Amino acid sequence: MVVEINADDCTGCQVCVDTCPNGVLALENDVSVVENPDDCDDCGSCIESCPMEAIAETS
Repeated sequence: MVVEINADDCTGCQVCVDTCPNGVLALENDVSVVENPDDCDDCGSCIESCPMEAIAETS
């Protein structure tokens, strides 16, 4: 799975960063970013945890 973060919708709450069990996400300039995509195990926890629905799966 590749996830994409919509920076316009992201509020920088850090919920997804704290939820990701593999440390794939990080905050940069108060916006979540995919920092380590190769470490993603497709669990979907970031998508489910985002209160702003700013994260989506891409192909």
